[in-house]
Amino acid sequence: MFAENAMALSVAAGGAAALTDGIIHPLDTVICRIQSGNAPHGTTSTTSRLFDKNLFHRLYRGFGPTVVANIPASIAFFTVYDSVRASFSKARAAGHFASLPRSFDYAAGSAAGELLACAIINPAQVLKQNAQAIRTPSHRHPPDQLSRSAAAQVLKLLRLFAKQPSKLWAGYSVLVAAQLPHVCLMFSIYEELKQNSPFEYCRPQTGDSDPVQQVKASAVCGAIAGCCSSWIFVPADVIRLRMRLAAGRAVEDQHSRTITTVEGVGVKSAKPKLANLNALAFARDIVRREGWAALFRGSLLTCIAAGVGGGIYLGSYEAIKTLCNMEE
Repeated sequence: MFAENAMALSVAAGGAAALTDGIIHPLDTVICRIQSGNAPHGTTSTTSRLFDKNLFHRLYRGFGPTVVANIPASIAFFTVYDSVRASFSKARAAGHFASLPRSFDYAAGSAAGELLACAIINPAQVLKQNAQAIRTPSHRHPPDQLSRSAAAQVLKLLRLFAKQPSKLWAGYSVLVAAQLPHVCLMFSIYEELKQNSPFEYCRPQTGDSDPVQQVKASAVCGAIAGCCSSWIFVPADVIRLRMRLAAGRAVEDQHSRTITTVEGVGVKSAKPKLANLNALAFARDIVRREGWAALFRGSLLTCIAAGVGGGIYLGSYEAIKTLCNMEE
């Protein structure tokens, strides 16, 4: 029985992650390019950036490493999340933790699951966001390099990062610092909405539950929770993205530091200083160069993506798990 439940959870979590990535990845690519500060070139506002055709070029770039990492990360998350929640339920049944609210169970379970998931996701996120970002053409990055296929771009990044694999965990501390409160808040809102929502369609029926109602409740509550919990953490997303792009440029510059020819004279390329900065230093650098508004760049699209993604992810997870349990 335990093996069957574990299999259903794994299939549901992996399937939900793959489906959500396939739908949300193009929008995530647009958000990445808006927040990166690199593209579209010469525009200053999010609205004007949306009219640049380069923003929508190769929207599935970086999809491979994302889905490959997100499937096991999703399985790991829900395995830990459900295990922690089950442990708290048994403890409460035995009379423990009576003074703690139920939201503590959800927060603790999601935090434990996210710590493990972040360790799996971070390398893929570094590869994905370096592949997604539009680089400004230069003498070292001619325009023809921007037209490379997504697969070729990812393979190139893999070869570069293989020489400095520690760079694949660039931004991990910021990822954990942002994701833990974000996921804890999201799942607390999600579970509370499912149990106590004033809207009938958000609550699963009690007793002999209707599977369709369960899926509908999960999707609606997941969308609301994802949207509500995402906006406050947009600055952390921007900082984390810039740290990862700086790590990518550092690895690329390390690879091409041999000799650059300028009018026939050999000069060494300068080491990028940003790659060695911490998160707070990155934040100060962004504010100094681009102003406070840059920390909230792409916030509207981030909320939309989080809402749609949360609804698809938790709704499809509930749907696939229900189907697996029905077949048993």
